[in-house]
Amino acid sequence: MAAEQPQAAPVSVTLTLTGVLDSDNDQIALLRLSNSPELLRKRVGETVGEWTILGITKTTVSVQNASGEESLIGLSSASP
Repeated sequence: MAAEQPQAAPVSVTLTLTGVLDSDNDQIALLRLSNSPELLRKRVGETVGEWTILGITKTTVSVQNASGEESLIGLSSASP
């Protein structure tokens, strides 16, 4: 009989706001997931990972997760 492998704890993936592209008609959040080096460009209403973008300002993005919890993410101080 094979020994059962212990289940690994789920890895918590975080979302970081690295910048905002803001024009008269459009706002795009520049986001990065902690488990990927890829820079993502997302608009209001789009999803990234388990989050849906609710709003974008010059320094923040508001998101809602699959459970309906809302969070406000500030611009990362590590951004260039």
